[in-house]
Amino acid sequence: SRDRCRTPMQWAPSANAGFSPAGVRTWLPVHANHAEGINVTDEQNDPSSLLHFYRKMIGLRNAHAALQTGTFRDLDPANERALVFLRETPEQCCLVAINFAPEPAAFASPSPGRILHTDSGHRGILETGRHTLIPFGVLVAELSPLTP
Repeated sequence: SRDRCRTPMQWAPSANAGFSPAGVRTWLPVHANHAEGINVTDEQNDPSSLLHFYRKMIGLRNAHAALQTGTFRDLDPANERALVFLRETPEQCCLVAINFAPEPAAFASPSPGRILHTDSGHRGILETGRHTLIPFGVLVAELSPLTP
């Protein structure tokens, strides 16, 4: 059963996290962190929240065809800290780099491009070559067309 790792949606910092009225016993327990800012109501007011991050990533995906329907090419399959890949259509190429480690992780860009999102300190243009992602950092860039 997946029930051990599930919790009702945490809508607010109120009783039952706003999922059910106060006094109702939910099927699954409500996590205590709902009262500590881990809920939709509080995250709507925090631009650095996970809610805002997901909205930004969904917006990027919707705005770039390569992120929706592009082919997948893993750029560094041996990298145990980061997932670095390209999503490519004939018209567009996007690089996505995600660091899953609590330490910085290196990645390489095969061509220059325009940074669409980063929380790693990179701004504007991503140059060809080696770069470093902060711990648990993400970078998305639209690259100049690549030759096969």
